[in-house]
Amino acid sequence: MRSTARLAFLALAVACLVAALPVSALPPEEPAAEIADAPRAAMGTHNVVGADPDACIKPGPVNLSRSPSSVAVGGTVTLTWNAQSIQFEYIPVYSLSASGPWEYLLDPPYTTTATHMTVTISGASLAGKTIYFFVRALGSCEGVYTDSNVVSVSVTGGSSGCVGPPTPSLSIDRNSVAAGGSFKLTWTADPYGTTDYWWLGVGSAETGSFTKVATYSRTTLSATLSTVTTDAGKTLYFRVWAYPYGGSNCAPLKTYSNAVSLTVTSGGSTSCTADANTLCLYNNRFRVRATYKDYQNNTGTAKAVSLTSDAGYFWFFSQTNVELVAKIVSFCSGSSGNYGLYVSGLTDVNVTFTVTDTKNGYTRNYTNPLGNRYCTVGDPWAVCP
Repeated sequence: MRSTARLAFLALAVACLVAALPVSALPPEEPAAEIADAPRAAMGTHNVVGADPDACIKPGPVNLSRSPSSVAVGGTVTLTWNAQSIQFEYIPVYSLSASGPWEYLLDPPYTTTATHMTVTISGASLAGKTIYFFVRALGSCEGVYTDSNVVSVSVTGGSSGCVGPPTPSLSIDRNSVAAGGSFKLTWTADPYGTTDYWWLGVGSAETGSFTKVATYSRTTLSATLSTVTTDAGKTLYFRVWAYPYGGSNCAPLKTYSNAVSLTVTSGGSTSCTADANTLCLYNNRFRVRATYKDYQNNTGTAKAVSLTSDAGYFWFFSQTNVELVAKIVSFCSGSSGNYGLYVSGLTDVNVTFTVTDTKNGYTRNYTNPLGNRYCTVGDPWAVCP
């Protein structure tokens, strides 16, 4: 009888021990997070219900530590906190202020059952700032939780104190130009202030070596350049490099833009000759023409009538029925440094309006679809002088 009781007690003890074991003896996978320049989701409220909602178990104290206490951009920080007697879910958050607002480190559902994680500090804009962290342990009932202490990490520049600028984007105002003509390059600003200066280069191919054209201050975001006669028949490629502060020590962290191309032609007539279908505007520099197609698929070339040296109009079907009005305006003495084209229509047929800058050999087309009421165009596209 005593032996039977002993066996029953042992069986009960084993059953209790098995029930107390977690479902999986394997530790939870360590989560990883990244803090970049873009903000993450803001911390919100959480309704958490555990296996026993009537128990309302509140987690005990959560002690958070970090290593290291200072990290360079591109480095990692390890956050570690103590385990509880039972397994809870944790929400790690961060902020650039000790008082918040706080943002989630993890993607939805924002929680982990691990007690440590690795955070990569990748945002260049974080250099010189302090990042604050804490962890919230969620209890078994709604609104029941325990917050850890707040720890901080100071962020320095990249390797040897250097911070690499973000990659710039480069654009060009035209795809072709006559030899001797001008064009304009524009690139994006550095929103983080990590660029010391810009280096503009030209090459004969999209990849390969580039020769220095000029350097520009960090506040300069465009350059107007001119081709030469020896460029005729060539395609030129341009890139702009963003150089970081720190001189040669930090130069390896420079970034460069996409390549843009410019085809240089041998040019044609250096002035416009007016005829029945051609307007010559602004001292005969700009050649203006138009074609049309109506609802019956009839096509034709618009007839041109000059009004002033800078303006004129076109008619399609009858000389008493004005269809298009156009003018060229000089903004060369203004802030844009361009010639502006303005054209407005009194028609809804299909129109192709063509303007050629005979000095630079550059042509641009403007199309109005059939059935669309012609909208006024204002385009400061031709570069002065």
